Amino acid sequence: METPVRLPDGLCRFCPNTLYAPKWGVYPIAKNCQRSILILRHRETCRPVRWRRKRLGIQYVQKEDDMYKNLSTFGSIILIIAAVFFAGNSFAENLSFQSSDEVKQEIKFLTDSLTYTDHYPAETPNENDIKSATWGKALFVNFYADAAKYFGGYVCGLPGNDCSIEIYQGMDGGTWLQQPNRVLNKDGADLALERVNTVAGSNVYDVSTIQIALALAAKNGNVEDTGKVYELIENVNLHLKDPRMRAVDTAKAIENNNGVWHYGYTTYISDHNDSFIWRMPAKYFLNTDPLWESADYKHYITNRQGDPDVNGAVKEDALGKISWADWKPIAGENGWALLVGPLQADWLRYGSSQGYIPFNNTSMQNAINSVTAFSYMQSGVGAIYYAPGGSFGNGDQLVPKGEISIENNFSVLGGLRILEYVLQKSQANDASLSSAQKQTITKTLVKIDTLLNGGTTEAGYTTNGLLSFFYNGAFNKAKGIFNQGGKSVDPRKTNNYEPNQAGEALAVDVDTWGVTALGAATVDSWWGAGTGYKIWKNVKPWGGYYGPNGNAAIDPIWGVGYSDVDKNTVMSAEWTAGAINMVHMLIEYYTANPGGISAHDLQELKDDRNSMLENLLNMRNDNYPSANYIGAPNPEYLTTVPDGQLAFLYCSKRYFIPFGWFGNPLPSAASTTWPVMLHYTFNPFQPEGSFTPDVLATPAEKDISSNMTDDDPSGGVLDHDTDIIMKNDVADAKIQTAYSTKTNPGGSDWISVGPQIERNGSEAVTLPKGAAIMSVAYTKDGSIWYGACRLTTSVINDGTEVTAIWTGAAGDGDCQYSAKSTEGPLTQEITVDVRNTVADATIHAAYSTKSNPSGSDWINVGSDISKDDTDTVTFPAGTAIISIAYTKDQGAHWYGACRLTNPSVLSDGDALIAKWTNPEGSGECGYNSTQASQGAEYLDRYNHFGVAPGLTELVFDWLTEWYRSYLDSGVDYPDCTYTEDWFYCYYAGSDGYLGVNKNNGMLLYYSKETGLIEAATMADAYKAMINNCQGLFSCE
Repeated sequence: METPVRLPDGLCRFCPNTLYAPKWGVYPIAKNCQRSILILRHRETCRPVRWRRKRLGIQYVQKEDDMYKNLSTFGSIILIIAAVFFAGNSFAENLSFQSSDEVKQEIKFLTDSLTYTDHYPAETPNENDIKSATWGKALFVNFYADAAKYFGGYVCGLPGNDCSIEIYQGMDGGTWLQQPNRVLNKDGADLALERVNTVAGSNVYDVSTIQIALALAAKNGNVEDTGKVYELIENVNLHLKDPRMRAVDTAKAIENNNGVWHYGYTTYISDHNDSFIWRMPAKYFLNTDPLWESADYKHYITNRQGDPDVNGAVKEDALGKISWADWKPIAGENGWALLVGPLQADWLRYGSSQGYIPFNNTSMQNAINSVTAFSYMQSGVGAIYYAPGGSFGNGDQLVPKGEISIENNFSVLGGLRILEYVLQKSQANDASLSSAQKQTITKTLVKIDTLLNGGTTEAGYTTNGLLSFFYNGAFNKAKGIFNQGGKSVDPRKTNNYEPNQAGEALAVDVDTWGVTALGAATVDSWWGAGTGYKIWKNVKPWGGYYGPNGNAAIDPIWGVGYSDVDKNTVMSAEWTAGAINMVHMLIEYYTANPGGISAHDLQELKDDRNSMLENLLNMRNDNYPSANYIGAPNPEYLTTVPDGQLAFLYCSKRYFIPFGWFGNPLPSAASTTWPVMLHYTFNPFQPEGSFTPDVLATPAEKDISSNMTDDDPSGGVLDHDTDIIMKNDVADAKIQTAYSTKTNPGGSDWISVGPQIERNGSEAVTLPKGAAIMSVAYTKDGSIWYGACRLTTSVINDGTEVTAIWTGAAGDGDCQYSAKSTEGPLTQEITVDVRNTVADATIHAAYSTKSNPSGSDWINVGSDISKDDTDTVTFPAGTAIISIAYTKDQGAHWYGACRLTNPSVLSDGDALIAKWTNPEGSGECGYNSTQASQGAEYLDRYNHFGVAPGLTELVFDWLTEWYRSYLDSGVDYPDCTYTEDWFYCYYAGSDGYLGVNKNNGMLLYYSKETGLIEAATMADAYKAMINNCQGLFSCE
C-alpha cells in the first residue's frame, strides 16, 4: 500500500449533501462544495480513492491531479457505485473530520503547551512548602496565550477599557486590587483578574475533557508516549485529592463566605474527601499579571505596600503578583472533574479490555466519595443546587440562595450514570473485590439510585430525584427547549421550584448537553416523537452562527454561539462541537427510528452536522486568520501555536458571554478536546461514549412549582415558640437577631427579638410561632447596622445553635447552624444507622422508656448486626435510654458494650456507633449527626483506646500551636477542627486524622491506609518527633 500523501488544504472537509460510510466519505471535488461530481476519500487519512472499471476494488491515488484527470472517464460510474455502496450498507456513522496526524498534533498541544510543573502554593518553590502528591509533576492550564500581546496590545486598547491597576501587598503575603473608576465588567481590576485567570487557571471541567481526549488518543495508538499520557491523566486525579483543592468548612479564601460552604443549605462538610473541589484551581496562590512581565505594558501596574503602618518598600518577589480569587465549588464542574472525565478516561484504559476499573484507582475513590456531596447538594424537587450556600458566582455577588443550573444538572446526570455503569461492571467482572469493597459499591449504588430516582438524601429529607426534576421542571414545552435554570429556596420541599423569569438569557449548551445526557430516545419518549429534532430546530435561529456573511437567510450554519443575546455574531468552538455531538445523536436515533421525523427533516440534520463539522475547522489556529469572523482581532494580536501542534480557539472574537465571563480567540483546552472526542465519535455524557443509550423510564408527573407567596409562608414557619442559642462570630461587631413571618420580607417586615450580643458572645433567643425567616444584623460603631446573614426557620428546632457570620455585602447568605436537642426522652420516632465497631462481635440494640432501667425494662429492637456492619434501627417516641449488647459466641452469652443516656441528641439518619467502653458496658456510645465530618467520626468511633498519661497536655498544646502558626502565616492548612469533644487536624503527609479528646485526654491517629494507631504507639511517635524530629512527622 502506498504511503499516504498530504492533500491541499481544505480538500478533506465535509460539505452539505454528502454521503458517508464508516471509513469512506463521498466528497465534492471543489473546495467551495459547489460542484456535483463526487469522489471517495478515506476518513482517517483523507486520501482519495477511485473505483477501477475492470476490477471493483479500491485504487489509492498518489496525486490529486490523477483523480481530476480521470474524472471525465469514469465519473459517472463513481456516482452509480457510490449510490449502490451506501444504499446496501447499514452502519453507525463516525465523526472523523480530521486526519490522524492532525489529531496527533492536537494531543501534542495538550501535553506540551498546556502543562506546567506543580509546586503550589508559590511560584518559586520553597523547601518548607507542604508538598502534595503532584508536587514536581505536570498539571494542566486552560489556555495557551501570548497574554501580554493579546491583553496588553489588543484588549487594553479597546474602547472603554482601562487596564491601570494598583496592587497592594497585604501583610499576610497576599495582595488585593484597588478598583478605581469602576465600570461594569470593564474596570482595571476585573481585567487583571481575567488575565491572571487565563494564564494561571485550571478549570476542572476543561481538564476533565483533556483526560478523555488523551485516553481516546492513547487507546487508538495516536500519542507519542503512552506512559506519559496515562501519568498526566492520573496526575489530575491526585491533584483533586489535595485538601487545598476542596471546599470544606475549615477552608478559607479571598472570595467566600468566611470559609463556610453550606451544602444544600443544610450541611457543613469537614472531610475533604466528601466535599466539592474548586472549579478553577490555580498554578499558585500569587500569580504574576502577564502585563508586568512585558516592558511594553508593565506601566499599567503600580505596586504598593498594603499596610500604611508598616515602613519599608514593597517586596520584590511579590511585584506584579495578584492573589488568586476564584474559590468557587460549582456542581457542574464537579460532575465533570470527579465523575465524567476520570471515569471515562480510566474506562478507556482498563474497562474496555478487562471489564472494570480497579476499585482502588484514584478515579474510583474520588468518584465514590463525591456521591456524598452530590446527595447533600440535592434539593427536594430533585435538582442539584448550583453551588453550596456562601459561594460567589461569576461576579462579585453571592450565588442567590436556591440557585439551580439545568446545564449543571445534565453534567451531574451524565457523571452519575457513568459511575453507576462502572460500579455495576465492577460487581459483575472484578473477582478481586473484598467484602468491604463490595459493600461500598452496593451502598454507593443505593445513593446513586436515590439521586436519580428519589428517596431520602444524606441530609435526611425526601427528594423527588434528578430524573423527576428533568421531566417535571426542566423542559419548557411552550418554547420547545430546556429552561436555563431556576430556584428552589427550601431544600426540604418537593414543590418549591420557580423557573427563571422570562427575558433571561437562553443558553445553547443546556439544550445540546440536555439531549446527549438524557439521550435522544428518552427525549422523544418523554415529550413526544420528534422532540429532539424540534429542540435543535428551535435553538438554531437564535443560537447559530452563519457564515461566511453572518446572514442566516443565505448562509449555512457554521456553528453555534452561547445565547440568544449573541444575535448570531459569535461562534464557540467548544459549544459547536457540543452541538455536533447532539445533532449526530439525533441522526443516529432517527435513522434507526424513521417514524420520528420526515426524511426531509433527517436530511436537514445531516446537512447541519456536516456544515458545522466542515466549518468547525475554521476555528483551528491554522485556519482562523483567513476565516474572516465577525469582530475578529487583527492577526498581529493572535497567539502563535508552536510548530508541530494544532489547537482550536475558544471564541471567534472577544465577547462578554451573558453567563458571566469573557470569551477570547485564544488556543483553548476544551475547544481542542471536544473536536478530538468527535474524531473518535465519543459522546462523553454516556457510558463508553455511546450515542445510542437506553431509554429512561418516564417519571411520574407531578407539580413541583412553588405555590408559596410572601404572605403565606406555608411549610417553612415555626409551629411553636422555638428556643435557640444565638452566637456571634462577626469580627469586631455586635449583633441583633430579627425575624419575619414573610418569606420575602421588606425592611418594615422585620421584628427584632432577643438581646444584642457582643463579639464571641452567645444568648438564648426565642423565635415566635409563625416565624418564617430570621436574620442577623451587625454594627461596629453602635449607630449604623448592616446585614450579616439569614436563615429560614424550616431548619430550626428547639436547641438549635445559630452562629452569626458575615456573608457578604448583601448580608443574605446563610447563617451557620447545628441542631442541639434538649435532654430527655425522644419526642417522636426516629430511625438511625447503628454501626458495629466492637471487635470480633455481633451486637444488638435495646431501649427503655425509663431513665434508670433494670434488666426487665429493656426492650430489644432491630436485628443482630455483625462486626463492621451497619443496619437501620427504629426507636419509638418515649425512648429514654439506648443500650448496645454484644456477643462473641453466637449468642450464648451477651455483655454490655455501651449506652446512650440522652437519645434526644439523635435525629433521623444519624449514626449510632456501638463500641466497647468498659466491662460494665456503661460508657457512652458514639454518635454522629448527618452533618458530622467523617474525620470526627473516625476519632469518636475509636475513643475507647484510653489515655496516654503525661503526654496529653504537651500534645494538645503542640497541636494548638501548630494550628495557630498556620493561621498566622496565612496558610490555611492542614485542616484543623474544634468540635465539642475533639480538637483534630488532617495531616496530608499520611492522609489521616490526628487529634486529642478534650474531655478525657485520649490521643489518637487514624488513616484509611494504616488504620488506627493506638495512644501508646502515638506517645512513642510523638516523643520521637518532639525530641529528635523523627517518627511520623518531619520537623518542617
